[in-house]
Amino acid sequence: MATGPGDHLYPDLDGDEVYFLDRGISDSLLRKDIYGGEAEELLSGAEIWAGPVSDGSAFAWQDTSSQGCLRLIGQDMGRCIAAPRASSMALSGQKAVISDSGSTIRLLDFSTMRSRMLDSHDIPNMRYDPDIDGSTAVWVKERGYAGQYYEPLIVSCNLETGDTTYLSKLGGGTASGGGSKYSRRHPSISSGQVVYQQKLNEPGERWHIYAADPATYGVPLVQEPADQVSPSLSGNLVVYQDNRNGFFDENGDWVDNWDIYLKDLSTNIEQPVCNRPGDQINPVIKGNKVVWQDKRSGKWDIYAATLTEPPEPRLSLSIDSVFWGSYQDYLSGRLDVDYLVTNEGPGIADNMSIEKVVTSPADVSVACPLPAEFSQIEPGGQVKLELKYDVPSGISRFRTALFASCYDGSGAEIWFPAEPPG
Repeated sequence: MATGPGDHLYPDLDGDEVYFLDRGISDSLLRKDIYGGEAEELLSGAEIWAGPVSDGSAFAWQDTSSQGCLRLIGQDMGRCIAAPRASSMALSGQKAVISDSGSTIRLLDFSTMRSRMLDSHDIPNMRYDPDIDGSTAVWVKERGYAGQYYEPLIVSCNLETGDTTYLSKLGGGTASGGGSKYSRRHPSISSGQVVYQQKLNEPGERWHIYAADPATYGVPLVQEPADQVSPSLSGNLVVYQDNRNGFFDENGDWVDNWDIYLKDLSTNIEQPVCNRPGDQINPVIKGNKVVWQDKRSGKWDIYAATLTEPPEPRLSLSIDSVFWGSYQDYLSGRLDVDYLVTNEGPGIADNMSIEKVVTSPADVSVACPLPAEFSQIEPGGQVKLELKYDVPSGISRFRTALFASCYDGSGAEIWFPAEPPG
């Protein structure tokens, strides 16, 4: 996406457009299409404190003039609201949330050109890491317990009503060395779901990715070796930094080697997005596109990836054999039929099962439980199904239809030949 002299930092996405800072020949805020073309300079020579962030054909930032600004695409001038210097910023539509000095969470509403404080504390680093989606903002709030310890909690705020809700169970307790038992950072919200990074404050514990749940101290989503941090959520897809490929140097010190990973929360399938040499950090996902900072060249560049749908399986059915299992079966009319199910498609068929068997005439019935679920059928693979039918005397031929379902690599259910009649 962006290479060349100097560092390229802090990418964000809006559709096919990537916004980022160019710390090359001059400080610039640039925009570039993922699929090609030249980068467009949107701001030049401005020292950015927070941002850029983008959403809904607009982008926002804060510079040294202590103003939060938003500009609609196609316009030359931005709208600015006076605000203290921000350490982080998030945007949804024409509403931005910022954290200034880690002590105040503030809403900048560019549709009304008003600033409103959402939460604050008189001690620095007690309110931080805000995110926003529509009319809901989330952040980390350090809550005190009678001077004994401060616990970082995930909170959400309905920006229309002003109501604030804890998304973490209160009173997690203290660590063995004192202070809160838990650390929490970087909540990310999408469609009402919130994920964040969390760790136990004990020796040897690492950061992992959790889902916020007011009834628990967090629901684990990703607990791989080493650290998983800086999650970004879009629908059921979450991307994050992961240093499972770090190593111990000759002095026995751990050296981080950050990669970008993705997990589909609907299927629990995890996969690397980028694990090239050098660090990959600051991932952002929106829809099926991911963007991040990449240091494979020795300096920071911007890279992007488009996620493609996994290939679909395609199941077909054939008869392998038809036989009477014994003379007694012949006399009782119990017929054995062995079928072969073949995956003729390019994708894996997960959890394939026969859901229904229809016979005609209806006097013919299946005389055994349906076969158990098959965990996986590889492309080109086959499995054998064994069914027994009770065929009443006087019926010399009958028709039967089998209906099967499976799941593709994205967790979508697929029916063959179609969903069975009710």
